[in-house]
Amino acid sequence: MYAIWNLTNKCPWDCRFCCVSAKPVKVSNGSVGMEEIAENELSLEEKMEVLRQLIANGIKIDFSGGDPLYFEDDYVVVKRAVESLPKAMINVSTTGAAFNEHKLDLLMKVGKVELTLDNLDTVANFYRPKGYNSSSMRVLKKLASMGIRCSAVTILYPLTMTRENLTSLHGWLCENGIPQWDILKFVMVGRGVGRTSLVASDEEYLETVRFIKSLGGPIRIAFQHSLRILAGEYTCHAAHESIGILPNGIVTSCAWALNQNGQPMNGFLLGKLPEDDLGDILKRALESPMYKNRPAVCRVLGLLNQQGDKVI
Repeated sequence: MYAIWNLTNKCPWDCRFCCVSAKPVKVSNGSVGMEEIAENELSLEEKMEVLRQLIANGIKIDFSGGDPLYFEDDYVVVKRAVESLPKAMINVSTTGAAFNEHKLDLLMKVGKVELTLDNLDTVANFYRPKGYNSSSMRVLKKLASMGIRCSAVTILYPLTMTRENLTSLHGWLCENGIPQWDILKFVMVGRGVGRTSLVASDEEYLETVRFIKSLGGPIRIAFQHSLRILAGEYTCHAAHESIGILPNGIVTSCAWALNQNGQPMNGFLLGKLPEDDLGDILKRALESPMYKNRPAVCRVLGLLNQQGDKVI
């Protein structure tokens, strides 16, 4: 079991289709005040209690956000996890913004570091802020040069699914010794709700997967569960193998099941930490009729197909 824990809903970037509807950080004179931390997020004390419960239940943690390393309080939580868990039990998904030696030292002690890279910085991308891709490229190169296990995460939508884009990305990753490439399917959640132009057909996704596999090379290529389900190789793992934890402590059966406000879609809320006991939450979920069995379809995509592009 692993948890994707969004430590904060604040992010130094403002992507137009952010899957968690993260709120951009306001920077003044090069610094960010604590008042910029979003309302309704857990206090440091509460986050430490959530961490304690995750450790007690043997849950692998993928720290995410927002940016889980942007605020000092969140850095402290990740640092405590590093001190308390084996390296293989901790992943960090960060943005590369305001990257420094302080963060680098911490990331040397985690199992894997992920940064999103949809295209090289020479390609214009309307959906990503200026400098986003170059920031990811710079940090990925630094991590790889230090021998830190890192991954470039690419979201599939029409602009990124071209053979030219995928070939150039693959070439850059191999040339710079990036050890892993994670391929994700675009899902209309968060600020992506209603962006039907970014959704390809099932056959187009499968053909893209086949093409990526044909590229080979020294890099390890991994495909997100939704793509593996589409290929008939996997079943929905919500509540069975993974959960999501939101910045306000709400526990979801799937970290991707978020509406345009970044809150759980109907039917995916399991409980709230630290008030509820995580062990009890997981037990109730697996005993419920909804999660006793694992369907051969992605629950999130199934709900989206039922409701069209309206996520509630």
